[in-house]
Order: sequence, then structure tokens, then C-alpha cells
Amino acid sequence: MNVTKAIIMFSGFQESEERQSGFEKGFFQTVRPFANGDVTVYHPRTWKTNVKNLLRQLYENGIPEVAVICYSHGQAAACDFARLAPKYGVTVRLLLACDPVYRPVWLPRETWAQIFAFRAMLGSPKIRVPASVTEVHYVYQNLDSPNGDPMIAENSDETKIAAPVRIALPHTRIDESPIWWGIVKMQLNAFVNEN
Repeated sequence: MNVTKAIIMFSGFQESEERQSGFEKGFFQTVRPFANGDVTVYHPRTWKTNVKNLLRQLYENGIPEVAVICYSHGQAAACDFARLAPKYGVTVRLLLACDPVYRPVWLPRETWAQIFAFRAMLGSPKIRVPASVTEVHYVYQNLDSPNGDPMIAENSDETKIAAPVRIALPHTRIDESPIWWGIVKMQLNAFVNEN
């Protein structure tokens, strides 16, 4: 069989190889089982991942369709990935976001730059989803800060954003929510089985 689809995950600011979370547990329990002859599944990447290298790998292996899953500041990597995807012949069919937190597009995805991301804690900034994304589903919470920010389409003719789902768990626990992982499983089923 030929691999034609990939599932890629971007973790949040606090996650690392040393500091695991519900996001990684969800990867093993919910996402990894989707790997088969047609679909490859990448182990969760950090929010600081070099998305150009990842896209180059997909291009070189002829994988044209991707589902992206992200948590918190992982949305910055997911949106960078989606923004650059067309240059590599990759289509982001699905973006699933768990409590996505705004981060300025111009701000480098580096830990030292975090101090300049203070706007994420103020007001209600909006996350602009690149037109290269076909469909978006996301969950958010408003119990503590940082909390999930609204996601809006750069081009509503190109990108369909489903109504967000509010989950009553704090930011550090929302990635463990069975509701969230239920949405992930349902949407990945549709992604994997669509022609």
C-alpha cells in the first residue's frame, strides 16, 4: 500500500520529552491506532518544531493530505505548518485544536520569546486559520488562563470552522478530556476513510 495521508500533532508550551501530558497519552490511546498502510502517524512534535523540515519530509515521500492536531501554543506550529503547506504540495484537510492559545504570527516559536506573547493573556485575541486548511474543530475552556482563543478563518469560502465546544476543565487538564479525545477520534475516522 502507498501512504497517502499523515496525522501530525503539535504539543503546547509546557510539554517536552521530559514533561509529558494528557496530549501524549491521547496520542497512544486514540491517534496511533489510525496508522495503517495508507496513513502514517507522527509522534507528537513540540510547538517549536521546524515545520519546513516536516513539510519537506512529507513532500519527499509523496504524502499529499494531512490532519493536524494541536494543544495550546501548538496552534502556532499548526498554523505555520498550514500556511506553508501549499508550497510543498500538502493539503491540510483537518485541524483539531485543544484550547488553542493565541501567539503573534511574527513572534518566533522559541522559549525566550515567550515574554513577548503577553497579549495571549489580555483581552480576546483571535487565531487566524490559514485558507489552506479545509476544516477546523476545536475545544476551549474559560476557567483559567491561558484559555482557548477564538479561531477564525482567513477565508471562510475555503475553511469551514465548526462551532467550538466548551469543556469545563482548566487549561492544564483539558488535554485529558474524554470529550476532546472523542471529537479527535470521530474526526480522524472521517479523515482516514474519506476518498
